[in-house]
Amino acid sequence: MSARSRRTAALAIVGASITASPRSTSGSDEATLEAAPPSVRDGEFRYAGDEAARAARLRAIEDMVGEMKEFARLIARARLERSTRIVERLGVDRAGTRTSVTLDGFR
Repeated sequence: MSARSRRTAALAIVGASITASPRSTSGSDEATLEAAPPSVRDGEFRYAGDEAARAARLRAIEDMVGEMKEFARLIARARLERSTRIVERLGVDRAGTRTSVTLDGFR
């Protein structure tokens, strides 16, 4: 399996593990929110993966760096772990034409 295929597989596992739990709204906005496709809804989305998905991410990283020399492997592993971290909470907040996104509470 190529490095790109392993990366794609790891990202697919993480992406498939996210579930939505949109905030409730009141008033006339509720009808608009219900009519909007899920891709444009406000809400908070939580990671729904389990330890197996986390372990798969770490295995994919290890597969990618496994054949590198030790010094390069240490650097590559750290960078991959930082850049592919699992976001526990993703928030989407729309106000008119502006949309803000928060990852684990940070904008």
